[in-house]
Amino acid sequence: MDETIVVSSIIDKLPPSLKEFKRTLKHKKEDITLDELANHLRVEEDCSIQENEKEQNA
Repeated sequence: MDETIVVSSIIDKLPPSLKEFKRTLKHKKEDITLDELANHLRVEEDCSIQENEKEQNA
């Protein structure tokens, strides 16, 4: 299966809480690889964890 289709399918299956993140990935001008998608997801997860920690400490 073409990697572009796999990446698109994974993005489509992300939870609704990542709506803005999904939109950003879908509207990139260049296709992204599975490795790039994994990196984007790790960064998004790290940011989400940091935001949750800040909210809990506030």
